[in-house]
Order: sequence, then C-alpha cells, then structure tokens
Amino acid sequence: MKKKVIHVSVVICCAAVASATGAVTVTPTGRYMAVPVENGAPKVMLEVFDGGKRIAYDQVEWARGTTNWTGSLDLGAAKGRPFEFRFSGKDAPNLSAADLAFSDSRYPAPKGQYGEPWRPQFHFTPPLGWNNDPNGLSCRNGEWHMFYQHNPFGITWGNMHWGHAVSKDLVHWNDQGDVIAPDDAGPMFSGSAVTDAADTAGFGKGAHVLVYTAAGKPHTQRVAWSLDGRNYAKWPHAAVEGRPDANRDPKVGWYAPGKHWTMVVYGEVEKKRHGVSIFISKDLKTWEKASHVKGDLFDEGKYLYECPDFFELPIEGEKGTRWVLTAANRQYAIGTFDGRTFTPEVERLAQWRSPGNVNPVYAAQTFADVPDGRRIQVAWSHFDTRAGGRADAMFNQGMSLPMELKLVRAADGLRLARFPVKELESLRAGAPTPLAGFNGELAEVEFSCEPVADAVVALDVRGVAIVYDAVKRTLALNGKAVAWDLDARGRLGLRVFVDRVGVEIFSLDGLQYVPAPDIVPDPAKRKISWRASGAKKPVHGVTERAWRLMSIFADR
Repeated sequence: MKKKVIHVSVVICCAAVASATGAVTVTPTGRYMAVPVENGAPKVMLEVFDGGKRIAYDQVEWARGTTNWTGSLDLGAAKGRPFEFRFSGKDAPNLSAADLAFSDSRYPAPKGQYGEPWRPQFHFTPPLGWNNDPNGLSCRNGEWHMFYQHNPFGITWGNMHWGHAVSKDLVHWNDQGDVIAPDDAGPMFSGSAVTDAADTAGFGKGAHVLVYTAAGKPHTQRVAWSLDGRNYAKWPHAAVEGRPDANRDPKVGWYAPGKHWTMVVYGEVEKKRHGVSIFISKDLKTWEKASHVKGDLFDEGKYLYECPDFFELPIEGEKGTRWVLTAANRQYAIGTFDGRTFTPEVERLAQWRSPGNVNPVYAAQTFADVPDGRRIQVAWSHFDTRAGGRADAMFNQGMSLPMELKLVRAADGLRLARFPVKELESLRAGAPTPLAGFNGELAEVEFSCEPVADAVVALDVRGVAIVYDAVKRTLALNGKAVAWDLDARGRLGLRVFVDRVGVEIFSLDGLQYVPAPDIVPDPAKRKISWRASGAKKPVHGVTERAWRLMSIFADR
C-alpha cells in the first residue's frame, strides 16, 4: 500500500547559515519548528541551543523519505536571534537551512484526521504522537485539565513530555500542546496537579501547580506552575531529591485536618521491595518523609507498582470515610490515614477485570479539586489505534472513559464502585431504542435480566460477542472470559460502551468493570441483538435499551 504523504504549509526561514556537519544555525521566523516524522525511521537526537545554552532536546524519527506526519517543536520567543540545531545519532541527517521550516502556529493535525477508521470517537486520544499515563488531572476555574505522557515526535513510548488538554464538560477536549519538555534534569515522567488556593508555595494565589518526576540520574520530584492555566514555568530546584524510596510518579493532595500537603510516590521502600512512600509539606517545595506502605518484593509481584493515587471517600449510605490507595496495575487498598501514616484494612483488591494477567488500562488517576466533590478517574487505555501496525498512523493510544468512584458496602466488605460520569449522557443522539431497533456505529447499551441457574445470555453488539455463563459465572468478550458476579438481587446488569475502537463494560451496580480497548467492532455491522439459552425460560425480567452516540470530534 502506498504511504499517505502529509503536506504541511510552512514558512521557510530566510536568515540562516549552515554550520558544521550535523548542525545548522538558523534565525527562526516563527515560534514553532516543523518536525517531519517518518514512523519507524532511525531515531535522531535533536538538540537546540540558544546562545550556547541547550534549551531543548528530543528523540525524533526524522523523516528520510515519506513524511507520515509533522510535529511542532516549541521554541518559545524564538524570533530575531540565531539558534543552533544539532542532529546526532546513527544515520543522523545532514541538513541545510532550507530543510528547516517555522511557523507562528502549531502545525495542526491534517484535515479529516479525527475521522480515521482506527481513531476512537468518544475517548480522548492525542492529536499526534504517542500517549500513556494521564497526569495532572485537576479542575480549575471551571475547566477540567488533563495532562498526559506524550511523545510528540513518534508513535512509540519515549521522549516524554507532558501534553495538555482542557475541557468544559469532561467529554469534549481541546488539546493545548506540550507544557513541559525534557530538560537537563531528564525526561518528564508522570505526576499530578493541584490548585494552590492559599498560595502556600508563593507562586501566586490560585496557582496551578504541577508536581512531576524528572527522570534523570537519579530521578527527582519537581514542580512547575502557572497562573493562567496555559503557560507553565519550572521551579529550578528538586522538591524531593533522588533517593531509593522516592523514585517517580508523585500524587499530591491537601490534608485539611493537618493543614498540609501530602505526596505519595512509587519506589523502593525496602531493599528489593516495591511500595509507596508518603511525604508531607507545608509549601509544595520542601517535603518530609512521613511513612511508607509496603508492596511486593521485586521478584514476587507488582502490588503497589507505579503511579499511586491516594484519596478519601465517604462510605455510601453510612457515616464515616475511608482512604483508598491505588497503583498502576489495577490493585488497591482501603484503610485509614492520620495525616502521616496509611493503615490498610483490606489490600490487593482489583479495580478492573481482564482475561489473564494483562492490564488493558493502566496508571489510573483521579481529578483533584472537583467542585461538587465527586472522585473521577481516568486511565491510560491501550487502544489498538495503529490498526494492526499501520505504517501511516499519526497517533497511538488514548484514555478510558471518565468514571465516578464511590465507596460501597458490598457482600464481602467495602469496595470501590465505578460508574460512567453523567456528562457522557450529552453524547446520546435522541431517545433510546430496544436493542433490536438499534442501527449505528457508536453505542451505549443497557441490558438487565435475572438468569436461571444454567442460563447462557449472549449479546451481539456490532459483531462483538458478550456472553454470560451462569454455570461458570463468567462474562466472555469474543471468547475471552473473566469472572462475573450477579448483583445483590441476583440480576445480570450490564452497561456497555462501544466505540469505533474499544469496548468498556460496567456492571449496573458499579462493582465490576471490564475494559477491552483492543476490540475493534466490525465496521460493516451496525446492529445489536441478544438471546438466552438453557432452561425453558432461561431469563426473567429483561430490560433493554440502546442509544446512538455522537462523536466528540463532530465539530472538527
């Protein structure tokens, strides 16, 4: 298949002279430099020097032949003085001034890109490049902020920046470009964000403060801030110096009873043991280690592995609260917290279910400072967004649906329950129909019944087989089964979201969740049906309805 060539209009600088092999000195005519990317090309180190000081560096799959897409390197206030661009690495290009192009605007995603057959239509995906962990989830001045691990110059992991998107409704996202980039302290690894309403850090009242890992040698926890929610400056010091028990992925929150900040950080809490360290601070800059929570030994498992999150939730229908400590690979603990020490009451619970020991979603994080007090979570979702390895793909990966977390008293004790956020209802295109009356691509399905002891209930959702087996007590997606329990009333209740790429299934009581971002519904199939087998009357009390959903990219 012939590769798709992306043509981008650029302004070629005229004030430039070529220097030694592997370097070009240019006076940019715009803030952004065009970076032509050819997927799979040998990676090149691109370094930018301003007056002899290195101001940027990136690993780039610099196009030698076909340009699959064009990224934007933000040079800041670049006009009017010469910059030196150095290229190194195996097969680094020997470029001239005429090979570099600049613009005052970011190079946009090509027209029509959001309609790609391999792009999810109501899940967040990066306009261009690779994404993984959600970072800095927070609310500020009526906006939802989602930062994310981003490689702006490739569709594979690496070269980590923080991308930035904002939303007014948790559904439609506007990408703002990268806000922090690799520097001399290392690439930008994961972290969190808070609004410093009382100006404890001295950056200004209401400053939006990012706390992140700079992944140099050693890793350090660092701070950046903004007063406008768009432009972020890095504090020049390490908030937590490199140490074996504070490696990466800081999640920061405010502990009101103690009037101090807390930070949970993943790392080695004992020799060859994973875990989470807890730090406290009055000003977001100077941190004291308070305690740690033990995970697994390195060679035994990954309990409390990477990307911790830590938050308090009320118990639904009861007085009192509990604290929840989660980690990247699905497991979590519930317990109490006195401002310094977390005491688990129950551990190693599962946030989601999937066949085998895989994590179709990962590194889940929750939003800080939500005005109505909800605890809303988003996870990195491993979408099959390269559609089987397309050479001309311009992006890769995405995010789960946002979901509200609640702490409920289940049959076996306190558990997290999760529900798709109410804002997703805005995507419904009209009234619901019975399943047999559905005809469309993007779908939300609700199905509930009381199955008898030997029932098999099967849904066909646009060619995706979802099968509940009452004898095995399993739910299978296209033949891959997970354990599945009926609710407290003995009913099977499913809420299914079907995107162009990816399926997510929630139990109606919120206690079970199966993400399946690798499933691609059959584009030719637009119908939904169900059937039941087993006893003479295998199910009772069936309720069913389905909505057609709109794309979040319809306005693009």
